[in-house]
Amino acid sequence: MILVTGGLGFIGSHTVRALLDLGEDCVVVQRHARELPAVLAGARVEVEQADVRPRRAQRAKRQPPPHPGPVAKSGG
Repeated sequence: MILVTGGLGFIGSHTVRALLDLGEDCVVVQRHARELPAVLAGARVEVEQADVRPRRAQRAKRQPPPHPGPVAKSGG
């Protein structure tokens, strides 16, 4: 069994399709739930929703971004 993160995106889904064609079993971990792309239609693939980023990155996303400060305008 092979775990593929981001396996529902363009590159990931084609990677999963190639692995399935080779006879491998795949589990796809996806941060946001969505339906299977057409390339995986009818495929026996297990999809789990999870965020595999470090906790620090997960928390940072929930906080407002820092103020960029003054931005110089170029030109006239």
